[in-house]
Amino acid sequence: MIASEILSLSNYQLPQPKLPGIGRFLSQGAASGAIIYFLIPLFVLLWDPPYDSQSFFFVLFLPFVLVWGMLIGLFAGLVIWASTRLAGRRLHVAVRGALGIVAVVIFAAALYSLLTALGANWHWSDSVTYAVYVGSGVACCLITGSRLQPWRELVRGSEAIKSRVLTGITGLALRALLICGLMESILAVICLLQNLEYRAYALIALGHFAIASAIVFVRMKFWLLLPLALLVNLPAAWLLEVILKNELPVYRYLTFSYLGIWAAFLVARCSLTYSVLSSLKEEIRYYLID
Repeated sequence: MIASEILSLSNYQLPQPKLPGIGRFLSQGAASGAIIYFLIPLFVLLWDPPYDSQSFFFVLFLPFVLVWGMLIGLFAGLVIWASTRLAGRRLHVAVRGALGIVAVVIFAAALYSLLTALGANWHWSDSVTYAVYVGSGVACCLITGSRLQPWRELVRGSEAIKSRVLTGITGLALRALLICGLMESILAVICLLQNLEYRAYALIALGHFAIASAIVFVRMKFWLLLPLALLVNLPAAWLLEVILKNELPVYRYLTFSYLGIWAAFLVARCSLTYSVLSSLKEEIRYYLID
């Protein structure tokens, strides 16, 4: 009787939910690592604001700090993914936190072995460094393995547009650029609190990147997206025309490139673009193929 009951329960047992792929774990790890390693210099600046001569260092080297955090997050995501596959189910948050310490130890040991083989004399200097590395690894693993989908939000297109290639590429480029610009402008505002001359520019940049990030991440129709994008990019056009008019060409090229990414983002979400491309494709096929 017991055996028959077990057999009947196994026949009517609900199927287990499908585990997410490795891409979600890696994207969660990279996103969490970048955010955590942005918060670290942010807390340092809030605790001890630097002088003007030191502000350039924090703003300039932030992309390298973010890349370092993303590398640690990617490795943590790989560890969580492998552990999830071995367990066959989603891991508890406490288990993921413990795996964060294991991931950081393995990552640091591999890095130390590589630097030692290259002849570098590298070591962790104090207990604060230990705490930063362990804390960042635990935080990455707490986020990794959750239900967040950062990659899908970065490459998300428009519901009215069926083509995912153009919308995905332009969405990834613009959203990643805006997030990095928002982080840079936040640090710049903190660093330039005592500098009245450049603080206004830092505040304008902070407002621009904050509003632009909200525009590109919120789901909206193209008829609303287009005027909002034009309004939010007026400071960039003003910067190009007034401030950078007599500056080095590299600054103007960077601004032109930024506006070009915005233009590609908008063109990829306009249905008229795909109508023109479809007509052009039919004409080319008619005259050259058929």
